[in-house]
Amino acid sequence: MMLIVKNILSKRPELHPAAGFALVLAAAAVLTYLMFAIQPFEPWLFERVLEENGFAVIALNFLPIALAVTVLYFATGNAALSSGLVGLVVVALSVANRFKIIFRQDPLTTWDFVLGAELAVISRSFSTRLIVGTIGGFVLMVVAVCVVTLLVRTRRMPRAVRAAGLTLSLLAAVVSTRTVLSDTEIFSGMYVSGNPYRMENQFNSRGFLYAFLHTHLTSEITQPHDFDAAVVSQQIAMFEFNLEERQAAPMVYVEPDMSRHPHVILVLAEAFSEFHLSPGITFPEGFDPAYNYRRLREESLYGYIVVPNYGGGTADTEFDILTGINTRHYRGMAYSYMLITREFPGLVSILNGLGYHSQALHPGFSWFYNRENVFEFLGFDNYFAGDDFYGAPLRGGYISEEYTFDHVLRRFDEHVEQRPGVPLFEFVITIQNHGPYDEKYNNAYTVEFESYPELSPTDINLLQNYFYGLMDVDRELGRLTDHMAASDEPVVIVYFSDHLPLVTRGILDAHQHPPAAVNHGYWPELWPVIGDFTTPFLIWQNAAAAELLEGRTTHEESGVVMSSFHLGAFILEFLGLQHADPFMYHISSLRTTIPVQLEFAYFDTEGRRFDYGEAMYTGVRLYKHWSYYRLFN
Repeated sequence: MMLIVKNILSKRPELHPAAGFALVLAAAAVLTYLMFAIQPFEPWLFERVLEENGFAVIALNFLPIALAVTVLYFATGNAALSSGLVGLVVVALSVANRFKIIFRQDPLTTWDFVLGAELAVISRSFSTRLIVGTIGGFVLMVVAVCVVTLLVRTRRMPRAVRAAGLTLSLLAAVVSTRTVLSDTEIFSGMYVSGNPYRMENQFNSRGFLYAFLHTHLTSEITQPHDFDAAVVSQQIAMFEFNLEERQAAPMVYVEPDMSRHPHVILVLAEAFSEFHLSPGITFPEGFDPAYNYRRLREESLYGYIVVPNYGGGTADTEFDILTGINTRHYRGMAYSYMLITREFPGLVSILNGLGYHSQALHPGFSWFYNRENVFEFLGFDNYFAGDDFYGAPLRGGYISEEYTFDHVLRRFDEHVEQRPGVPLFEFVITIQNHGPYDEKYNNAYTVEFESYPELSPTDINLLQNYFYGLMDVDRELGRLTDHMAASDEPVVIVYFSDHLPLVTRGILDAHQHPPAAVNHGYWPELWPVIGDFTTPFLIWQNAAAAELLEGRTTHEESGVVMSSFHLGAFILEFLGLQHADPFMYHISSLRTTIPVQLEFAYFDTEGRRFDYGEAMYTGVRLYKHWSYYRLFN
């Protein structure tokens, strides 16, 4: 047998170095085609992209592949091996991008390699057949690369040629990453099919690999234009001085009693939405999967926040609300909590300074998103999570909403008994209704509904499972408010969603509708940009809290829309504590004129768009500089 193998290897063809170089370039062209073929778009879209962007879209995606195979070719001297290794990487990344867009409507980025646990959650959506088929395909590719590498060899090239080729190819790679691949004018100037601000459309239209590399190369966190720490420090001091002067001015009304504060329970309802309120969704008569939420909206101040992500990224929304800093201005991190590496001011420390006892609860791993450290830096006195929930009952693969709120109510009652007169700030992060939703509850119960427009069987199944979980979520919201309504302790409950559920484009287009506040003036032009990121919140208070807070502050009507980083300051407004922190006070003031700030632009109350730049509104400029100052100075 060994003689046969030696005989085969001795007769294997030998490529001239020039032929090997031509082979790796040809392989790069084939891999470029495969990358486009794997992208999750229709053939007509590729034709349109070629028509609009021309040869440039091909060249910009071919370039990094060609440079990679060239570097490996001169480094190894083997055309088959270098082409095979690069091919495995390109195909693997392309397949991962395809799955992520299909299941998350969000392309693959380098940040995702830090979020392995969250990607594992998405992979639960995959069928066994799909997983086995994908793994089998890569195994065959590895075998093919090994076989071709053994059977085809490249004639050894002179050392001087290899050294020169490797040096030139590495130099070309460095120059291209610092010029054409990272050039924002080239990237932004290319045609995008569909909403140009959606990353999935950018990646599909500009080619996955080019968009992937450009996003990575340009995602560094940079300080705002004209930022000067000394100047910002002076501006902050002046703002604080003016705020103190306003507070010291004679009052024209009776000063409300600020010696007591209500308990505050801040509930993050995993993937909560208002799909059930869509005009196109009807349930059988007498059935409502979110009866309590619908009832409480009539009793509460409610509105909508524009969160950082779609279908995931819970911690980014938490970061926005607890710190008042806009995640969208710091996209260079895998998740925003990575920016908190020390004691950090925000909603928690402000309430602590007013005498609150602050604690957090989450029926998930305490280490996920580094919450166990971040929550300590933010000022929480304790964090109940992870092993504290060992052996808890599961619903849909996660710890049940009922068990979570058993702990919430028990902890509240214990606090009132053990710390009389001390207000509680409890941050609750729920998890039961986390996706994926296909067969999440094993068809334990079918939530019947009718949809207009009609949905596919797959979409119907997703919503049936989602609505089934929503019933549990809604029941516990009702139990929480009923418990607090019967209490003599003043309690304010803030209930909000971290992001929309991970559903299909068809469901979003059919049942994610703009709130009334977004449905007039210029706002309809903004909705395509914020629609996938707009989630509800409500602020409810019991009778004792309403009596305590009377006269402290006034509020606009329900239905307000704002970026999620405004919500923490909005809560302080509701409590009559808007003057407790100058930074949060500035955020509150800014919301009344500039309620929405995205990565690329900000919008006023009429939905009119303004670009960041030298002419930006002074309040926005101060906010951006002050945020950066808090993070890095």
